[in-house]
Amino acid sequence: MVKLKWVFIFLISVGLLVFSFLLIQTYEKEIFGSNQISSTDYDNDNIEIRRDKYNLRNFMWSGIFPLYGGFISDPHFLYSQPVNVSDYLSSIFHHKNVRYQLIDVNPFFENNSSENILAMEIDSTPYEYKLNMPPDFQYNTLQHVEPDSVFLYNGDSLYFVRLYDYWENKFLLYEINYPFNENKVLNYQYIDITKIEIVDSLDFSLSEDQVDLLLHHNSRKFYQFYANFLNQNYASNQINFESGKGINLTTYYGSTLNIEYNKMKDIIDEEYSMKVHNRYEFITFTNNVIFSNNTDVRKIVLELLHSNYYNLLLLGDSFDTSDFASRIEKKYILIEYDDINRLLSYIDEYKNLRKEESSSIVYFKKNSPFLIEVITQFNDELTIDRSVLSMLVLPPNMAPETERRYSNRTEYALPYNAKDEDYLFTMDFNDGYSIKLSYDETEKLEEFLKAVPNK
Repeated sequence: MVKLKWVFIFLISVGLLVFSFLLIQTYEKEIFGSNQISSTDYDNDNIEIRRDKYNLRNFMWSGIFPLYGGFISDPHFLYSQPVNVSDYLSSIFHHKNVRYQLIDVNPFFENNSSENILAMEIDSTPYEYKLNMPPDFQYNTLQHVEPDSVFLYNGDSLYFVRLYDYWENKFLLYEINYPFNENKVLNYQYIDITKIEIVDSLDFSLSEDQVDLLLHHNSRKFYQFYANFLNQNYASNQINFESGKGINLTTYYGSTLNIEYNKMKDIIDEEYSMKVHNRYEFITFTNNVIFSNNTDVRKIVLELLHSNYYNLLLLGDSFDTSDFASRIEKKYILIEYDDINRLLSYIDEYKNLRKEESSSIVYFKKNSPFLIEVITQFNDELTIDRSVLSMLVLPPNMAPETERRYSNRTEYALPYNAKDEDYLFTMDFNDGYSIKLSYDETEKLEEFLKAVPNK
């Protein structure tokens, strides 16, 4: 009986303790008073949103309990870099000063206190647009980075598009209705850019500044959002033109096997006598490249044949006796007129290095690499994406195809029968292939670039 009495007293005490804690937790603000934390406490440049501070609502330890770390603050914020859109959205906001920022509230708790906020600041006054998110959404706003999002507009209609799933090319679309100077809750609409159908909300012609924003966004996913989804004729429009006078240059071409690592591990085993470079074997040959001029879109177009070795079918004793699935694709490299003077400056530097008989490999680092567009054509299928172009000078006898310290670098690779006796002006497309021009071919390219009108 005595033991049961003490057990009963213990249970009553625990129950009272839990009840008292839950009561204090529920009425924490009424008991201890209200205090708030602002996003500007983290960074004065943030758009201000405020949330009540709680000491008993959420308990999560950051670090190794109890050796180091501490309880995560409630609330806490993760936030992107604020973006000024005053000029871009001047027609919508009537020339007011406008900034926006993505702010995650309590992202580490992942519970009902977690929020995803589109913070808008209109003429220094902050407003909150709470973004409803899919149930499987991960709160992953990166601090001090420009958000993966854009505004689009049509007349007085405003739309906010943010990247949702990087790997599956999915976006979330929010329509923001007038008036804009009030707090709102916004619902989303899924957009999958692998689908052909354009959502009704975005079935309108984009202005030039909207197109430019998407094509040059920091995230190439927004380039794909426009070029592969909103404007599905974009790729064909870049290469369907009257080329006029172009040039055909003979180049050394190098590419790598486009085969996943697990399959390549068998090929590079030491028991085989293949001349491989760490993970890849270079495919090299002499290739003709056509340079032409699309005046309609103000771009230089490079046209070349690309050998895409994309799968291993049979492993032999050497590369020559192995069998690969491959296909010949046509690549179109698009370089904007604005970058022609940059190319000409690299050619000048190349000629100076050749004159000085430089013995070093020189990468052009000033304003490099720079953005290009790449169209791949196989049969009647066109795909387009954004990439970058790097340039370098390769002196004579500096392109050993089998030397390991140059592994994985197509810009060093030459065909076995190539005479490595000239300085090579090299264009590396940073996607497993490159072309190299001799001095004579580089001079032809320079002449062609200088003749481009209104560059």
